[in-house]
Amino acid sequence: MARSILPFKISSTEPQTPLSVAPYNSRTVLHSFDPNSFEENYKYVAFRPGYAVQAAELNEVQEYFYKENTLMATMINYWGYYVGTPYAGSGDEGTSLRYGGPGWDGATPLAPYGAGNQPGFDVIPPASQPASSEIPNLVSVIDNGTSITIQLNQGYYLTEVRTGTDVDNGFKYFVYLNYEGALGESLYTTTISKATSGISYVGLFLTQTYVLPEGGGDGATDRTLQDNSAGFYNINGLGAARVSFNFSGIGVAGVNGSTGFDTISPVLYIDHSTGKVRYMSNLIITTV
Repeated sequence: MARSILPFKISSTEPQTPLSVAPYNSRTVLHSFDPNSFEENYKYVAFRPGYAVQAAELNEVQEYFYKENTLMATMINYWGYYVGTPYAGSGDEGTSLRYGGPGWDGATPLAPYGAGNQPGFDVIPPASQPASSEIPNLVSVIDNGTSITIQLNQGYYLTEVRTGTDVDNGFKYFVYLNYEGALGESLYTTTISKATSGISYVGLFLTQTYVLPEGGGDGATDRTLQDNSAGFYNINGLGAARVSFNFSGIGVAGVNGSTGFDTISPVLYIDHSTGKVRYMSNLIITTV
């Protein structure tokens, strides 16, 4: 099944970006914008001593910048209406609670509410955002009575690197959550028993990987990183590696959880005493 590449709108008949066409040969479309393959989540072009620099690699660096810039601007637009005083209809009106913005120390979905969950036009003017069908729905919550099921859906999340290891540095990246392999969405679905009090935190596990051109060393490799200037992948043209960040599953910390808080990038929390499910910014998702 094809995945959503929102907020990007790449033609399906002749997919291209400004620098993906010959002779510039950026591989950004191939690595990020093909809905029928996984998002590679390459964030760095890691130039290596002793290997020639490819024009395509320099062009990809430029497109990486505009990709991240587009995602950041889109996130600010999607989240900006909710920052501050709770909006009418949120259920938090009249309280002293304040809603924070996106970009907390964890993983923030590109948009807080997907199609069908948008507040009314008295909160968001209809001309300020795309049609609701073009806004990705990244968080699903189901009340099972005695338990709560949380599913994190495919799409972009702004995440801090939080692995509980030495690679943690506070840098943030937009990482696409891919449903990979036979387990697919089950890797990103969890069911949490309800409690009378306490907090459960739900977040994502993250990995960092160096990916080399195929034939360029041991470990993770990618044939498409070979030199493509002649119109094919040249095994004799081994250039830069890439640094890839990917989610590897969902985790729960706190009440009825089984992992440490510092090893996940938290997306949301459940306040069992009130039955409220909220993003880490306090913005309400739903009541269970």
